[in-house]
Formats: sequence, structure tokens, C-alpha cells
Amino acid sequence: SHPQTKPLTWRVWVTYEALGLHPAYIEVSIPAGQPFVPGSTRVYAYTVTGSTKHRGAMINYADGSTPGLSVTEPLPGAADQTLRVNFPDALPGAPNSKYWVEFETSIADTFIEASYTNTAVHHNDYNPTIDLPATVSVRRGGELVSKSGIQGSDGYAWWTLEVNASQSTLDAGATIVDSLSLNQNYVPGSLSIVPASVDRNGRMTASGPPLTETTDYTVNVTETSSSKQVTIAFVNAIDQAYIATFKCTIYAEEGGGNTQ
Repeated sequence: SHPQTKPLTWRVWVTYEALGLHPAYIEVSIPAGQPFVPGSTRVYAYTVTGSTKHRGAMINYADGSTPGLSVTEPLPGAADQTLRVNFPDALPGAPNSKYWVEFETSIADTFIEASYTNTAVHHNDYNPTIDLPATVSVRRGGELVSKSGIQGSDGYAWWTLEVNASQSTLDAGATIVDSLSLNQNYVPGSLSIVPASVDRNGRMTASGPPLTETTDYTVNVTETSSSKQVTIAFVNAIDQAYIATFKCTIYAEEGGGNTQ
């Protein structure tokens, strides 16, 4: 799944082996943390060639043109968050008895995890009740900050922080604490933070003008005899990725410190 658009698409294939349907339905208990997207359920016919599924035409389940096919979606905010799809009866081996069901859940406005699970339960008298679990991985999900650096030809250490690559929604005041090694001094005014886009392979690219210090973020440097820290705090809530860069003067001893 791609976190920038923030829906998760789930697919369920019913009667893959044409075992028959009577009375057949699937139920999906939507897990907390990924609310169901109203109106997202789609039902298609499909065929199978070898091990390959071929999605066919979408079936309009709302107009009554396919008797026995119905969809009950969970209502936003309701205690029961169960999606149910009922299927028409069909004898084993009957043509046109395969159904491809798709629906969406949302991971917007929350911390985006590395993966999500969902389980559909298939009920059918022609075969035992079957649990159909699935897992969706989110590229760079769960990742809030990563750090890399180089020593430039100008002699400075240039540090890059990839912030909120998961594109989670974080409350105002989200803070990064970067601990520098003692042989580095942060160069005041060198910090730049720009919005970033994240492609489907997880690569981040600057995609907008720099944020404004004080208005959009604050930076504070603290130093003791045993530690040096650069603290960056976002003034407002954020829900996208950013690239932050800054430079430090360095001395003979090498070391990059760590970031939290």
C-alpha cells in the first residue's frame, strides 16, 4: 500500500474452485485503527486460468439485477463494524459463480504502522467455514525518522534527516532530538526543512518550499560537557514527510551521534 493516499485495498476471492454456494456469505470484522471506507465495496465476476485470476465486469449489487447478491457495510461510528456480502446460490461447478470482492479501510489521521491485517470469514454449506487472513505491508510504515550524512568538500559534516516517511498524522509539537558527537558543532542557521513526496518504492524527494523557522518549526541546541543535542520541534500537526538538512563543523575525532 502507498501511504500518501492512505487507503488500504482488500480483496477476497470467493469459490476459487467453484465448490458451490448455499447459503454463502463472507463477514469481515473491521479492526480498530483502520476504519471502513463507506461505499468502497465492489463486487466483480472473475475467471481462473491456471493459478492466475482474471477480474471481469463489476456487478451492480444495489439494483437487484443479481438476485441473492447483497452488501451490508458497517456504519461509521457504529459499535458493530462488520462488512457482510451475501452471494446467490450456485451448484458446484456452476459457471458464473466466482466472485471477486474489494473494499477499503483507511489509515488516515493516525500513526501508520508497518503492516495491517484483516480476516474475512467465508460461510458456505458446501464446505466448512474458512478464515481468510491477509496482511498489507506499508512501504516505510512505522518509520518516523532516519539519518544519513556525508563530509562535504567544504569540510563540514552535512546531515540529512528523513522525517515522517510513513506520512503518519502527528500532533503539534512532534519533536526530533539529534544527539551529536562531542567533536561536532552545529552551525547556526544551517537547518533547512522542506516537504517531501514519497514514491511507491519509499524514496523521498523534496517537493515544496522550505518551512519557516518559528512559524513552522523551532530549533534548539543544548550542550554540556558530555553531550550535544539539536532539538527540532514542529509547531503544527503534520501528516506528510519532510527532509531536514543541517551542517556541523567537525574536529579530528569521528562519530555521528544518534537521532530519536
